[in-house]
This record gives sequence, structure tokens and C-alpha cells, in this order.
Amino acid sequence: MLFPLSETVIRGLHYDLVRYFPEASGHAGGYKTAPNNVVYYNHETGEKRTGLPRRTVQYALKTLSGRKFLQLLGKGAASRYQLVF
Repeated sequence: MLFPLSETVIRGLHYDLVRYFPEASGHAGGYKTAPNNVVYYNHETGEKRTGLPRRTVQYALKTLSGRKFLQLLGKGAASRYQLVF
């Protein structure tokens, strides 16, 4: 069965996972209540950047698709992913 990967679906999955951990029960369903401040450091240039490196996102999408967790729909700029159960 396919479900579109929407914020509601992600919040529901987060709730289902977190409810098994009593110490985190106050966070169930609230996966995104603060901004992500990811900083990565380029050891060759000494540069610091915020956000995720593009290759990290591409690797995650490729890996999850390869393991049949995500399904790619469309091609090019119109492509999107769906979570597969």
C-alpha cells in the first residue's frame, strides 16, 4: 500500500515510534518543533556551512529507494517520493 509522504504521515509515524519510549513520550507526534541547525565542516578548505550537504540527501534518497522504503514517482523536476509500507 502506498501513502503520500506528507507532514501528517510523518507526524503519525513519529508518534507511533516514540510512544514506546516512556522518557520521550512528551515529544510523541511533535517531530519538528525546533529548526534544524546542522553544521558541517569541510576539512580541506576549513569552511563551515549550515544545512545538509547535497550528497547526503541524494545518498539517503538513493538508499531508501533501493531498500524499497521510498518509491520514486515522475522524472526530472516533477519527481517526488512516496513512502512504501
